[in-house]
Amino acid sequence: MKFGSYSIIRRIAAGGVGEVFVARSPVHGECALKLAHRHLGEEAIDLFLSEARVASRLVDDSIVRILEVGVVDGRAFIASELVEGVDLKRLLATEPNLSVSVATFIALNVARALMVAFEARDAVGRSLKIVHGDIAPQNILISTAGAVKLADFGLARVRGSESTAHVSGGTYAYFAPERLEHSPDERSDQFALGAVLFEMLTGAPLFDAESGAVMLAQVAGYRSAR
Repeated sequence: MKFGSYSIIRRIAAGGVGEVFVARSPVHGECALKLAHRHLGEEAIDLFLSEARVASRLVDDSIVRILEVGVVDGRAFIASELVEGVDLKRLLATEPNLSVSVATFIALNVARALMVAFEARDAVGRSLKIVHGDIAPQNILISTAGAVKLADFGLARVRGSESTAHVSGGTYAYFAPERLEHSPDERSDQFALGAVLFEMLTGAPLFDAESGAVMLAQVAGYRSAR
């Protein structure tokens, strides 16, 4: 199957915004190709592409590298570095209790990625203070070589920019309680990383419920109990 200059090899994931494929490009070689669903509206497409615009500013071994972004035949796409390995969510499904050394190593690499994002600057040196907005195991990739990379800046934004994402985006099990009232910032990213570390060490998520509404109630209860 062809998509522009890309030859699609196989699908590896799908979600509400789009699908992710392993693909090959004559320019980039083998890569991950994320295609937005065709039914998405203009606003959703703009948000989809903003992921690439934000993440492309971030260059570090701890962050999945963006290779190309664009639109082909009306369908938006993001091509990124292909990380051969497993995401942390799948790893925890098979190994729910990681050792302290492994969990700490993963958390430190994600913390580095967050530091790089928060310290990013624009062309004239102004601080962008980028926040991720969805720190969760499925967005933490572990390569077969042992590298840890933060992926999917799909909710990323420059702090202080106009945003309506409070409880409308992100993964509830890793929500900072303050996100019930305002958009994510660097502190909510840090809280989410702490929740991921808690799960890696205990084998259970900090917040756990079958429905999103109940989970958000747990988040609210955690805040009132502090």
